[in-house]
Amino acid sequence: MKRFEAVYILVRFVACALGVMLCYQSLSCVSIGSNSVGSRQPFAVFPSADPDNTMLGFAAFEKGFVMENAATTCTFNSLFPVSNLVSLGGGTLVLQKDLLLSNSTIKFTNVGTIRGGGFRAHFTETDPITLPTASFSLRSVAQQAMGAAVQVVDWSYDNKYVAACALTSGGNELQLYLFDGTSLTATAGADLTKISSSVRWHPSKYFVASCRNTGAAAGSFLGNEVIIFSFGTGPFKQTGGADLGAGSAFAAAWHPSGNWLVVGGDLAAGEIKLYTFNSTAGTIALSQTVDLSPDRDVSGDTLAWSPGGNYMVAGLFNDATVGANELNVFSFNGSLTATVGVDLGADCLSVDWSPTGTFITAGLGGTNQTLRVYQHNVSNGTLTEVTSARVNLSKTVWGCQWDKTGTFVAVGTDSGTAGEFNVYYFDKTAKTLTLMTGRDISTSVNSTRWSKDRRYIVRGEDAAGNLVVVSEALFDVPLTLNNTNLQFEADVTLNSTLFIQGNCKINSRGRRFTMARGNNIVVRSGGALIFEDVHVQGITDNNIRCINNTGAMTLRDATFELSGAYTFSQGSILFDGDVLVTGANKFTYATGLSSTINSQATLLLDSGATFSYNPNRAKRDLLTMKDASSFLFLSGCTLHSTRTGLQLSTGTIIADNKVTVSSEARNDAEALRFTTDVGIIILSGSTLDLQGRVKYG
Repeated sequence: MKRFEAVYILVRFVACALGVMLCYQSLSCVSIGSNSVGSRQPFAVFPSADPDNTMLGFAAFEKGFVMENAATTCTFNSLFPVSNLVSLGGGTLVLQKDLLLSNSTIKFTNVGTIRGGGFRAHFTETDPITLPTASFSLRSVAQQAMGAAVQVVDWSYDNKYVAACALTSGGNELQLYLFDGTSLTATAGADLTKISSSVRWHPSKYFVASCRNTGAAAGSFLGNEVIIFSFGTGPFKQTGGADLGAGSAFAAAWHPSGNWLVVGGDLAAGEIKLYTFNSTAGTIALSQTVDLSPDRDVSGDTLAWSPGGNYMVAGLFNDATVGANELNVFSFNGSLTATVGVDLGADCLSVDWSPTGTFITAGLGGTNQTLRVYQHNVSNGTLTEVTSARVNLSKTVWGCQWDKTGTFVAVGTDSGTAGEFNVYYFDKTAKTLTLMTGRDISTSVNSTRWSKDRRYIVRGEDAAGNLVVVSEALFDVPLTLNNTNLQFEADVTLNSTLFIQGNCKINSRGRRFTMARGNNIVVRSGGALIFEDVHVQGITDNNIRCINNTGAMTLRDATFELSGAYTFSQGSILFDGDVLVTGANKFTYATGLSSTINSQATLLLDSGATFSYNPNRAKRDLLTMKDASSFLFLSGCTLHSTRTGLQLSTGTIIADNKVTVSSEARNDAEALRFTTDVGIIILSGSTLDLQGRVKYG
């Protein structure tokens, strides 16, 4: 099947032309829906280029929406709930109505800013929810134009260089760029005299393997379809290669050890070839030839090794006349042995093996469920599709690669709707792919590669720009609420840092709001956060805090469950309604501002908890009770004061069970003191254990 060169270029041309038309329609319709006529909207992508992105009143976003990146702003003015997917992309969503979210189906990913203007983001159902599902955004940092469509890209082992091949047979098809974190600088190049379909860096040295279509009989590369280059401080130097005869090399992949190179292509026989590599001389020697029967061809850039190098996966062109497998796994112990395959019913045009060692992602040609995940089971030798992870992109997938954790997949596709450059989150438990960010760039993305440290993604773009583009991968992007109320009807897990700007509220109807380990709620300058009718779990260190003393918190009919020692060091707290502090840990009050137990309010310190008064300035009266209807209820807990000396002058104290009141004072001026205006009620059967200087009067 000698069809790759002509068919490949023709498909690219048609897909690109059609994609430009589709993308134009998508980008021109940034105001979606109507304020007079109802409509059920398909999945929507809002670009960064237009500040007037709007979701209008009678548009129902049943498939959800994605905002392209941190520069995207979109106004929500719809009357209907949003289902399926909300991905803010690091951008800003402006509410002009309550945002109603059906959390039985919603996936809230890729956070950004919600500027609420006092409106709510309301999760309306009782199914537990994680907010967000994952956190990720992209920031473009560098680009370089090549002379033609960029076919393939790859990172050097140390992330310092990007190699790229252009889809041309004139000029330097192979280019090497130095990447310094902010720019790409052309450093070396090579004229391959033919179209190159694959370029791969050695896993630990400055060697590059490049594949090209049928080799010419002249020039420095002679008839070699596989070429090995070394790179030092000067130009590329050819050190080795292989002539495949009457055929083309379409794909290459280094074994993780760097001792072998596997090559696949368009050949009458021996479509996969295994070479040993001499790292001293930079040469390759044929070790094994694998025939694909019936006659099949390896497609462009579709070879990948498992993490340990014990297996290799190959993607093939479809041939309906033979009905054979397009995705094939080989075992490896010095030689390759076919073990299992899957008939995709379409060209397999991109593959990658997850660092977890279990999952393989495959990008298909055509329009039917074109991004898929397969699970390889070593124990029984099976390769099974994870159908829950299918993504119907309705267009060809040219590139797909896992990040080093097996958590995110970078995908490049033909041009069309919903973005040509996408990053998906893979939930290893639910086995689902969720779109994190989508970029509409008006041209096909032919190749995507993560840097080895997971910090950057490089992509190769088609003929509209002929660009090599590097984007920075931003993890742990915070969710920012600006004058927004979050309301839940279900248990919630916060899986991101939450920034509070302006006046915001969190209400979960008494259900649990759990702080996932390592995440924080931070009230920014001048901000105010109300926890209302909510049970907050996972409180430790200072993971709920004000960034400075201009911030404030209100606990209203709320439970604070301490999972470790917690310090409140800046800002103020209003305790309103019934507030419970529970958990056998210490709550250190270290701020220099005053906090108040409101009228008709109770602060209850539960069994095992310790409240330690340790302000960062010498003030004794920074915890106050507004009047006699303000209650400090001590139940089997400890009330402690450092040498600053806590003094309570109003309100009512109730002691239940065994209560310890302790002071570090060295003299009466530092004592923990209750004035005669404080009512003290010791319930029947309860005891007070007074330690240190504790005074009444």
